[in-house]
Amino acid sequence: MDLCFYILKLSCEVIVNGSPYWLLSTPSSHCICFTWFEVQNEAFFMLPGLDFSGFYIGTSVHCKLTDWKDNAAMVVCCPGNPFVDVWMIEDHCGGESNWCKKFVIGPVLGVDRFWFLLCMKNGEITAADARGRIFLYNPRNGETKDIPIHGVLFEAFH
Repeated sequence: MDLCFYILKLSCEVIVNGSPYWLLSTPSSHCICFTWFEVQNEAFFMLPGLDFSGFYIGTSVHCKLTDWKDNAAMVVCCPGNPFVDVWMIEDHCGGESNWCKKFVIGPVLGVDRFWFLLCMKNGEITAADARGRIFLYNPRNGETKDIPIHGVLFEAFH
């Protein structure tokens, strides 16, 4: 099937296992779609749309596609919520794949609200709070460690 879509920005959202992923524009405000480029076969593939209807009704959400331990994952933050949801693609019988909410991160002690920046290979996450403080958070033991970056725009990579 031929698909027509628009990639929203030139730089990819994330690279997972050597494949770049891009956010696509869609007519639905409740569904987020991504494409990824398989370098070996030089072909684009579509991920199933992530449909938020029924989960985040009446709220705006901040979403970030990330590499979560060598898997494409969507991290969703909602205003006023001290948690973030982590969604991953799950394969079902018959070859179909769908997004499934795998787990929730938070609350983070001493932080009312935070934005996910990236997942480290060891499972820790880098995040920012409402005051602009950047920190590492270990979901296994709940510990946080400040990263002394202040007053600059930056992008996180691993």
